[in-house]
Amino acid sequence: MTSGWHLVTGTYDGSTATLYVDGAMAASDTFAAPGNTTYPLYIGRYYADNGSGWNGAIDEVHLYNRAVTSAEVSALYGYIPPTISITAPTTSTVSGAVTVSATAGNNVAVADVQFQLDGANLGPDLTTAPYSFSWDTTRTSDGTHTLTAVARDTSGNTATSAAVVVTVSNSVPPTHYVSLTWTDSTSSNLAYYNVYRGTASGGPYTFLSSTVGLVTSYTDYAIQAGQTYYYVTSVVDNSGAESGYSNEAVAVVPTS
Repeated sequence: MTSGWHLVTGTYDGSTATLYVDGAMAASDTFAAPGNTTYPLYIGRYYADNGSGWNGAIDEVHLYNRAVTSAEVSALYGYIPPTISITAPTTSTVSGAVTVSATAGNNVAVADVQFQLDGANLGPDLTTAPYSFSWDTTRTSDGTHTLTAVARDTSGNTATSAAVVVTVSNSVPPTHYVSLTWTDSTSSNLAYYNVYRGTASGGPYTFLSSTVGLVTSYTDYAIQAGQTYYYVTSVVDNSGAESGYSNEAVAVVPTS
């Protein structure tokens, strides 16, 4: 057994004792039930020997007055929430384009990670590792903000990371920027737009940012003088499904 936390479950139905580790049966044997006893119940040690104890930590103990089934044991294993921790940004003051990333894990599988700024979704819903995206802080007001990340596993359990407090400081306006606007989609049940950018016509495109709600504009400050950029957008509905790319818009940044 690897080091770390594991779910260990023992059941006895009156004739068969079964041991499960992390939701899977590890051992089974039959024996007659012991008689009634007045000995106290111990968890992690043998009742008749103080020296025979479990060499490790024990937490979240559950007792049942019946033998749970193997399906119930598997379901219990699925109730373990994921873990998540923000790894970037590592500085308290941010400006311009900033990489936001987190590590997430689970005993079964992580389904997705969603970053949040001041309680509102920030960036795309990330379904595969590495859980990272580029945050255009120029779209956020200067001042103090709280960054968190929410992980969801394939069983539907969620966990929120410890909060990271950052100060956005973009007081010096850039020399050049690209301002985009587009026509609102006429489809229903929509949540937000994604903005992408490439350096060649037809792509590939790199994700830039998600709008807050159905805002139909975006300003790109993270650009270089003399560079030509190609922009497309997509729309995401409330179920998380994303449309194809829009038509392409071209912006040529002056050299000075």
